[in-house]
Amino acid sequence: MRLYAEKPRPFIACALALFVAAGAFGVLAAPAEFGSAARAVGVADVLKAVRTPSAKALTMVNVWASWCDPCREEMPTVLRFYRENHARGFRLILVSVDDDDQEGRGQLRAALREAAEQAHLMEAELADVQVFLKAESDTTFVNGLDPTWSGALPASFLFSASGARERAWHGTVTYRDLDQALASRLTRSGTESKQRANGGPPSPVSKPKHRPDQSPQLSTTPCR
Repeated sequence: MRLYAEKPRPFIACALALFVAAGAFGVLAAPAEFGSAARAVGVADVLKAVRTPSAKALTMVNVWASWCDPCREEMPTVLRFYRENHARGFRLILVSVDDDDQEGRGQLRAALREAAEQAHLMEAELADVQVFLKAESDTTFVNGLDPTWSGALPASFLFSASGARERAWHGTVTYRDLDQALASRLTRSGTESKQRANGGPPSPVSKPKHRPDQSPQLSTTPCR
């Protein structure tokens, strides 16, 4: 089983976008080291990071790739939501399916730097974002994270502080999607008393139909 994209990897377009972003933001440029320490992990390591005792109220795991057009379009939105809500209990884990070699890691860093600049994220704000590289088979990773997931990229998964998966977005997630699902819960997450004060049930878990006749494979969703 191999990873594939529905479009050629746009290395030239990505490099051009980085050049333009650097000129546009100047001193706001995100640190080039963002993502450079990405550790190759399996799904068990990702779930362990979600369940770490230092976890805040809610953790989102975003699975993406630098060669995935929808992923790169989505990433600035994900990082902007993190920038505006991490102080309120929102944690972010990014899992890239790029190749674990010099070229793959270089593309990962370039894509993250571009997205961070667009989201106006600075070094201090990036310190708590965990970045990993997938280091096991697609089938093992997909089934371990969410058996209902077909493997299409991008995909995001929301976990509670205890590590329970609460929601999944199979495909591109928008700022409005995140805000509608999480804003009220993040507002309540500051203290134990606030968790009960505002009321309201949590957002329902998204349950896409499972396709038992197909083996999971990571791929990109059609470009919009």
